[in-house]
Amino acid sequence: MRKILLTGLCIIFATALSLGQVELRERTVAMNMHPPAVNNVFPGTGEMIAGNLWDSFMPISTGVYYSEIANNPNRLWDLVRMGNFDRQWSAPTAMWPGGFPFSYYWNQDLQAVEHSPNINPTKQLSSSENFATMIWTARIDSLWQATFGMKSYVIGPMWVNPDGTPDPNGTNRYELYYEAGFPTNLGVWVTFRAIQYTQPWNSMNNFILIGVTFKNYGLLDVKADGHPTSTTNKIQALAMGWHSGDIGSLNVSTAGARGASSWGYARMSGYIADNDPNGSPWSTQVTYPGVNPANYSSYPGPNSNVSAGKHDMGINCSVFNYYTDVWMGKTWLGAKKDTSGLYSSPSAKTIFGSDPVGTGAERGWYMSSETGAGGLENELDAAAMYTIFTAEWYADGGKSGDASKLNLAPNPNYFQSGTAGDVLSFVPKASPAMPDGDLKSQTGTLNNVWESGWTKGYTATTNFDGDSFVGIGPFELNVGEAVTVVGAEYAGFRMQGFLNSLNAARYAWENGGVPVGPAAPDMKTAITVPDNKISVEWTKVPDESDPGFGGYKIYRASAFPQFSSLDIGFRTMQRYTEQMHAGSIDAAYTDAVNSNFDASGELNKMQAGYWGPWQIQAVIPKDSLQNFLHSDGTFSYAFKDNSLDVLLGFSYWYYVAAYNNETKTINGVTTNHLESGRVNENGALSQWQGTFPWATQSSYYPTSAGGQKAIGGTIVVQSPPISTQSLANGTAKIGVKPNPYKKEAFFDVGLEHKIMFYNLPTQCTITILDVSGQIIDQINYTAPTSANGTFFWDMYSKDGQEVANGLYIYAVQYDGGQQNGYFAILR
Repeated sequence: MRKILLTGLCIIFATALSLGQVELRERTVAMNMHPPAVNNVFPGTGEMIAGNLWDSFMPISTGVYYSEIANNPNRLWDLVRMGNFDRQWSAPTAMWPGGFPFSYYWNQDLQAVEHSPNINPTKQLSSSENFATMIWTARIDSLWQATFGMKSYVIGPMWVNPDGTPDPNGTNRYELYYEAGFPTNLGVWVTFRAIQYTQPWNSMNNFILIGVTFKNYGLLDVKADGHPTSTTNKIQALAMGWHSGDIGSLNVSTAGARGASSWGYARMSGYIADNDPNGSPWSTQVTYPGVNPANYSSYPGPNSNVSAGKHDMGINCSVFNYYTDVWMGKTWLGAKKDTSGLYSSPSAKTIFGSDPVGTGAERGWYMSSETGAGGLENELDAAAMYTIFTAEWYADGGKSGDASKLNLAPNPNYFQSGTAGDVLSFVPKASPAMPDGDLKSQTGTLNNVWESGWTKGYTATTNFDGDSFVGIGPFELNVGEAVTVVGAEYAGFRMQGFLNSLNAARYAWENGGVPVGPAAPDMKTAITVPDNKISVEWTKVPDESDPGFGGYKIYRASAFPQFSSLDIGFRTMQRYTEQMHAGSIDAAYTDAVNSNFDASGELNKMQAGYWGPWQIQAVIPKDSLQNFLHSDGTFSYAFKDNSLDVLLGFSYWYYVAAYNNETKTINGVTTNHLESGRVNENGALSQWQGTFPWATQSSYYPTSAGGQKAIGGTIVVQSPPISTQSLANGTAKIGVKPNPYKKEAFFDVGLEHKIMFYNLPTQCTITILDVSGQIIDQINYTAPTSANGTFFWDMYSKDGQEVANGLYIYAVQYDGGQQNGYFAILR
């Protein structure tokens, strides 16, 4: 790209910096920082896993998803794909809390369509010559490089400091930033940005902000064949839509890909139009878990009723059957007449002179929100998608939920005249009212809503019959003009947690960031010898020299014991960091279960994992740090977890947060400390390493100790290798745990089932036989590290068959001897 487009790294939500205030040398460095993982199956994409909401972004210049065909203009429509690139969910897809192995959406997509007379005479991907979808192809890239010296690029995901400068080594881990720039067939340069904060207080890590900048260069090549038809093209009415498949999707297995589907419970979506505490509409789309429609005697309808014991709202995933009650959503925050989306910049206007979203009591008036059900949605037709993106401006742009009932005349509330279907001809009234052509403006009965405070907007049941859309625009862009559209996705526990996350996203954009806590230390975990406990080691953070520095907190999640999701689970995930003493999370920091829920009989026991839930193992104030000194050249401190429940064969997750003693009040919430985020779990970098931290069966899962630290792999308490002399003289004995193995052993994690051989020598052969003497499996074992003398057997035979219940014999042969034993399997 030419340097004219490289003016600064400061982004859509830049703090006090403007674009021109960041030196070019830093951006030049940043452009060489992607990807952080050499084994990324989707190179150039942006996987955001630093906060508590995980998602992925694939701009069209970095790849296409499974329904598209690269460089084929008749099979391209997404500007940016969000999650589920390959129909295998092998990249993070709408996951909350971060690391919970479940994707709440099938997909999300950003699309942009231009309306201009005869812009698309061949009707490429459109039923009308007056609409054209914005796309990128390699030919467009070559055309722009030859014409302007500009080509597509990617930055990050990379760490960025609070002042907007790169943090390439993750010294502070304040925010994670991703950017992609690319030319398009409509003569518009697109810059896509995503940002995620790590501050855990007040839901500041429960959202991802996105920005899309459109800058018109006039080089029109609708067919994307490298032969432009204009060099001075004016963008007359550009609209963009963000849509999601709200179907309560799939769990992600240990293979790092699609596991069991979860489509047995209510898949609800909707729009919340009630006012926030400041008197402005919340203006948000939402997907949430309602009561299973099968439990209604009459559904849907205003007279729906549910019998006792069947109010099972809050079960997002029928694979697990936990009470999770995760609400997730998206909205447009605004649009600015600049190339950065800075909140202080002048707001852009639609071609009708309105704010793109609406402010104050009119927030949400001028963006569309509806579903694609009823035949409205057709990604292969630019004209149909444009109608959804701009639905509010028509008499009926989809509010009836039926494509056969569309009425594309100008909305009578807002316009005095105009030709149906031609927004360029619509003439606003002198004193217009709220346009009501989309579904969000309807005031019908809300179905399957079990939270108080939601009375306005709409609800819909999603059944693979149409995505949920929010649209914005249309915008006019003369050559040289730009507009930046800013949006957010967010999630939380129950409706109030969800709305708190939306509030946090709005705060971050409007204030140029979130409160800055201490830097996050680097850390690692290690098994201690010979007592088989866990040592947590971490580095000193630069903030220790600050007068307000408080100390460090050690958090732990344990796969055992299992628990009721009504007691712990996601209820603790929004406020647990507020607690400042060791132990389980107090009730004061635990959110309430929906009082309407009465279906506890449907629930399974819940198990902790990479996501949590967390308890505090230690709070170490700065004046006590001398008791934890640990100098090994890298890590400054160490804490030994001597807990009685740190046991051989069990799985654990730890992270270390630095905290200060600063008092803050934001959105009516006050805290007396800020701390670093959950960004170093079991040593993780919190940058995508090609697969998920629990995906031990994925070909992308790292095998080296350094790689497993970087991904934050589970720490399992293991015995060290035993010398053959100790085995021979009887001072040590090889063993099997658990014995007998029963269904769902205590140290099983998720759907994995295994038994553990421990006290193994460095090299040996493990032979497993049935009582008749047939060899079931044979393992040639070599200790993976000098500290690990254990082997987990998945109870599958050498022929790939799951072994039956029964008694089994094992024989472990090693240099100079052999030990034998028995174990039983009772599923």
